[in-house]
Amino acid sequence: DRGKQNTLNNIGVVYMETGRLDEAMHYFMEGLEYEEMVGDKCGMAGTLDNIGNLIHTKGDAEKALAYHQRSLDLYRMVGDRNGMAWCLSSLGYTYPDLGQAEKGVKCFLESSDICRDIGDQHILVYNCYGLADLNADLGKLDRAEGYVNDALALSKELGAKREEGAATYVLGKVLRERGKYQEAMAAFEAAREILGEVGDTYLGSLIDYDAGLCLKASGDPAGARELLTRARIYFERGGMGLWLKRSDEALADLDQQRLASM
Repeated sequence: DRGKQNTLNNIGVVYMETGRLDEAMHYFMEGLEYEEMVGDKCGMAGTLDNIGNLIHTKGDAEKALAYHQRSLDLYRMVGDRNGMAWCLSSLGYTYPDLGQAEKGVKCFLESSDICRDIGDQHILVYNCYGLADLNADLGKLDRAEGYVNDALALSKELGAKREEGAATYVLGKVLRERGKYQEAMAAFEAAREILGEVGDTYLGSLIDYDAGLCLKASGDPAGARELLTRARIYFERGGMGLWLKRSDEALADLDQQRLASM
């Protein structure tokens, strides 16, 4: 029944947010098997989207893309526009890691158009900080700051603490890219505090990573190494291949800098 499906997916999401990806996958796959058995296409679409997000976190964006596309096809088949908005948002995060940042932007914008049409502000705030993050990575900092301000305003209006924490985290990334390192570290600490209230250790580990990069850029290699190593331990324990690779690269760069200065 629908209650069983929701329970399995909700447990999987909780495990994802605490960095326990193998446990999350177990519950998602159990939910998917049940949904396929009863022919629940809408439920299947949601679970496929969650599996895609998990696989992306593990480091396989190409495989994740296939799951998201299957999810989107099912949502379109059953006419679930809320589900389409969520899935397009997931694709917005996936395409950039395949070297297709502009496709990511288009997915976020298409999702946002649906959100405005159906009145779903929760997905809209998720898209706003996704667009902020993506534009920051593309060097479009004014646009990124505009989106992050929208995300902060919406999340506070909705009383959505996790989204507020995520938006504050992205604000830290934007400030870092502007070279405002002290302000960026303050934003990271504020985000860590907010996310601690909701028990989201996954985003907390990403804050450690990005704050480590901030300290690295500002000339504090010891502080950077401490945060990056802490993030790396979390990524390795959770099987988060994408972020493990990134933390290893940052730590290797610190090693090279140290050798060059000797």
